[in-house]
Amino acid sequence: MIARVPAVWRLPGASRLASLVAVLAATLAEDARASSTIYRCGPQGRVFSDQPCADGHRVRHGDARTAEQVQHAREIAQREAAAAQRIAQENEAMRREGMSRGATGLDQPKVAEPAPKKPKKKPAGKPRSVSPTPTPR
Repeated sequence: MIARVPAVWRLPGASRLASLVAVLAATLAEDARASSTIYRCGPQGRVFSDQPCADGHRVRHGDARTAEQVQHAREIAQREAAAAQRIAQENEAMRREGMSRGATGLDQPKVAEPAPKKPKKKPAGKPRSVSPTPTPR
């Protein structure tokens, strides 16, 4: 059974982790409330249903954990939800801070550009003599 996330848990800018924890908590809470009877149906008993079937039989189910284990699991879920909420708030604060500074990269120091290359000079050597144009014979 997939539980729907209450609207109050869908916070603007909430991180995926916070959303995942919220969905997980809602699903666990929904499963804990659902105490319907389960039936095993079909040939070879491979189909499970919450509705009685002609050839099916009731399956015993329940939470085999002790009250202490259930309480411990709830405490862990609450700590993780609080941590996810804190992370979401930190992410939102960093996003807002970046927007207020104009996160365009224009306020960052410029990197020095290399000096332009000088044109290569011809090696100094003997000046070439220019021969006169040959005369036709």
